[in-house]
Amino acid sequence: MGELKRKIDELGNLFDTYRNENLSESNTELYFIYPFLSLLGYDISNPELVSSQYLAVPDDIKTGRVDLALLQNGNPIIFVEGKKLNEPLDHHVNQIKRYFNNCRKVNFAILTNGNEYRFYTDLDHKNMLDEEPFLKFELKEVAEDLVEQLEQFTSQNFDSKKLRNQARKISRRGKIISFFKKQFSSPSEEFLKNMSKMIFYTTKIDYKNAVKETLPDVPLSLVDIKDIIPPPVIKRNGKQTEPNGEKNIFDIGDVTGKKLDYFRFQNEVIRGKNWADMFIHIFDHLSQENQSKLMSVSEENPGLKIERDEKLIQRYPKPIGTGLFISTNYSSNDKIRYLQNALLYFNMKDALRVKLK
Repeated sequence: MGELKRKIDELGNLFDTYRNENLSESNTELYFIYPFLSLLGYDISNPELVSSQYLAVPDDIKTGRVDLALLQNGNPIIFVEGKKLNEPLDHHVNQIKRYFNNCRKVNFAILTNGNEYRFYTDLDHKNMLDEEPFLKFELKEVAEDLVEQLEQFTSQNFDSKKLRNQARKISRRGKIISFFKKQFSSPSEEFLKNMSKMIFYTTKIDYKNAVKETLPDVPLSLVDIKDIIPPPVIKRNGKQTEPNGEKNIFDIGDVTGKKLDYFRFQNEVIRGKNWADMFIHIFDHLSQENQSKLMSVSEENPGLKIERDEKLIQRYPKPIGTGLFISTNYSSNDKIRYLQNALLYFNMKDALRVKLK
């Protein structure tokens, strides 16, 4: 990988030399496109690997030829259409689409002006080139992770199925990043509403405004993102668990005789607590979120005692929110059951996870 990166960097340095020159299309091919393809293992002088002026549109001999077809076992796998150095590529997308769409054998297409490279395939509709490239870069932008992706396109590594899967991942990742960039700069009402609901479990205007005001600060706060996001959720036997042993509160089962290591509520890890502490913590949060809604939970669960008057709770009353008290005189399993019912009522089924000792 180091050698490939070094040679691409050399092409980038060569571009610095010619960036202001009016280089012809043929010289662009000679100085930049052919050497780039050679780095991927496609020797332009080898007819078994490269075919020049390949007839992509069989019924159009005059204008149906693509500049280069990269071959595998005699069949075209990648079409390459080259333009002169620094030529804007947007005006030539339809040309490469025409070539690709008329050839059922080809897998990928590259549109380039010697400095910018756009990689296309047919993820959206079979045998129809996508509107957007799944990979786009300039010579001076090639980092190590991009080199790893380019290595999969070398003649010795080319595997159409694996590359399509990789292209799909790259394309989806790019669309996700593009979406969030747009929302961070100019968030839509739907985005603000959904984010407010996910974070605060409400779509009230002041909460949506808080999301809108905070969005510009988010990218600067993600330096330590690995430390704040929870581990990925996986499924075992139909139940959600995490690699570190966390479980969704709805998958916890019987906790008789089991001790709590920690719990994670709304992505905040809280340690050094027992089942009762967790019970109080969650109900305190729900009380602050919406007292009247929490009182409805109490009414629908006759055994759950939540009162405004502490004296109405005979044993072990604990304050929650502002002006409410809850009984903690329940078994650990009953505490879990009441928590589950309350979280369901608040539409927070995925908000609480626990780790057992």
